[in-house]
Amino acid sequence: MEKRLDGKISNFLDTSLVITTIKERRQYLVDLLQCILNQTIKPLEIIVVCDSKIKMPLEILGRYEALGIPIAFIEVSPELTLGETRNIGLRNTHNQYIFFLDDDTFPNSNWFVEMSKSLEKGADVVGGVSRPFFNKGFKEPIWWDEVLMGPYVAVGNQFLNFYDKIWGCNFAIRKDVVNKIGYFDKNLGMRRASPKLLAEDSEFVDRAVRSGLVVRFNSRAVVQHRLNADRINLLNFKKRAWQEGETFKKLNVKRKSYSTSEFIRVISLKYLRGFYFVIKRKSTVVALPIHMLLLVYELMGWLGINDSSTLSV
Repeated sequence: MEKRLDGKISNFLDTSLVITTIKERRQYLVDLLQCILNQTIKPLEIIVVCDSKIKMPLEILGRYEALGIPIAFIEVSPELTLGETRNIGLRNTHNQYIFFLDDDTFPNSNWFVEMSKSLEKGADVVGGVSRPFFNKGFKEPIWWDEVLMGPYVAVGNQFLNFYDKIWGCNFAIRKDVVNKIGYFDKNLGMRRASPKLLAEDSEFVDRAVRSGLVVRFNSRAVVQHRLNADRINLLNFKKRAWQEGETFKKLNVKRKSYSTSEFIRVISLKYLRGFYFVIKRKSTVVALPIHMLLLVYELMGWLGINDSSTLSV
């Protein structure tokens, strides 16, 4: 199949889309599949990895069938990590470019175009911007700040340092990358019943960078990431911050780039970053003490110190 028509990207590229989901978020998946139908270009196939069978509306399945885009549903154990489920989806793809979206995202209409441009220009790994989308009726708390707290819930990455920006909710690779650096770490990626370690995506990107692969961030490839009361609350942020520290500590055993000195450097930069964005008026003063508190919880996670609010982590 031709990749270009009259010098422009054609409607169907050599692409596969992998989506991971759980049964309770069926409606999220329905909304995402509906959103993909509105894309400027569309993938040749979609792989959905879920912990149970999901029934999709016949109207949506019919529209995909009319376009000749197969949707494969793969049922897996709820015990698997996000790293493992991404690998299962990846192994079941049949095309050169592999795209990843979380089930609770809404890609902008030109998302496939922008990600494809980056890959066709030579990128091995590419990520894009993740912005918050608040569910109807939800009002974010006064202390919420996308710049300082967004990264704990996978939004606001446009404000981060380059290699910290690329997340699995908005991500694409050339399939042959796995021949060079391997698959996602199966021990990482928080999911329903899996171990509570994060960073299957950033650890993969870290390996790509250290292996000399071409990693790009495309600020025009934007997804909206759903947020609601279950995620935008102080208890969840404390847990996520603690998990960040614990994950960094566990990765230190395997990767030199996750050393103690590197953790201290990262925490110090995050500390200074809070003041910088408040001074630049990109963040609010009221968000600063919450930001500092979360850094304390990252340090606690690193040291293995728990408290009553993180015992359930």
